[in-house]
Amino acid sequence: MPKTKNILFIAHDMGSRGAEKTCLNLIKFLYADSEISLSLALFKKQGELLQCLPKDLTIYDFGGLQLYRFPLLLWKTRKLLYEKRFDTILSFSTFANIVTLIAARNMKYTKPKIIIRHEIHTSLGAGRMRFFKAKCYLIRKLYPSADSVIAVSKGVANDLIDYFGIPSFKLKVIYSPVELNQIENLKKIPLENSELSAGMPIVSALGRFYWQKGFNYLLEAMALLVSNGQAIKLVIIGDGPLRKDLERLAKKLGIDKNVFFTGLQENPFKFLARSTVFVCSSLWEGLPNVLLEAIACGVPVISTDCPSGPSEVIKNGVNGMLVPLASSKALAEAMFILINNPDLRQKFVMEGKKAILNFGIEEIAKEYKDALLLN
Repeated sequence: MPKTKNILFIAHDMGSRGAEKTCLNLIKFLYADSEISLSLALFKKQGELLQCLPKDLTIYDFGGLQLYRFPLLLWKTRKLLYEKRFDTILSFSTFANIVTLIAARNMKYTKPKIIIRHEIHTSLGAGRMRFFKAKCYLIRKLYPSADSVIAVSKGVANDLIDYFGIPSFKLKVIYSPVELNQIENLKKIPLENSELSAGMPIVSALGRFYWQKGFNYLLEAMALLVSNGQAIKLVIIGDGPLRKDLERLAKKLGIDKNVFFTGLQENPFKFLARSTVFVCSSLWEGLPNVLLEAIACGVPVISTDCPSGPSEVIKNGVNGMLVPLASSKALAEAMFILINNPDLRQKFVMEGKKAILNFGIEEIAKEYKDALLLN
């Protein structure tokens, strides 16, 4: 029998962002594997997904994420690595990657294999992303010291090579996984809100309310459709710092009666499954989990052709529609076509069922396991 590998996952917390969802899915799939002894370190033990973790999973809580605590965070991470002598570390976000790589520097006999996972097209964050220059400097400086860098899409891998100079031999593309069986069960749970079952076409969107997600363009596209007499309702699932701004914009555009902000939802899939169309309006991504989840729910999808990820999931006109980014008009035209063409919607759903199999947790987790156990 092969020797059991002592493996540590490192993440910010267990919120409902893409990185944390991937972390959870991999833990659930790999935790019972006899070749792996798995633990989790969190910079702060909080988040909606905590309750979904295995009850007897060992969790190390570092107590906080504030910037002034950064030296203490480094010390706690390095101390844990020395004391527990993990064989392999896998970290799940840019910040977690940076902390892990600094903490593991100059470790000699106890240094574990370091694998970092990068999930965003970072170069497009100039002028938009907090601490952008510092992040870029640290990525260029530290990422080459990792044993392996997992990129969530080919576009993210190319960005790391072209913009940050990460050696291509260090990179491996592994797509984000979706738990297809779980989504299949959760989407069947009845929807309580009667507003969303009135027979009107429903467009859904899902994500954190940040500028990157392009929800302002989606609202403007809605306004164009409503002004042209299209009966339609928009359901936006999520929350974030721009919620009040988006609510004000909906009112200014005269579509506040057509837009329903659900807030954070423990089960967004029951909303997605009852949609006529799902729209991803992002300006940039890595590989949008929400797009995969919508396809898994059996919803026809429209996405901006943003860097990166959507074009690696959607074949335009085959299993979805790709439109230019930052264009309300292009979104409105695509939404109008798809809402009023049931045959095309059915085609996208059928082709989507085939495409989503490539992103199932079973196949993706095997790729991660191979990377974790590779000597």
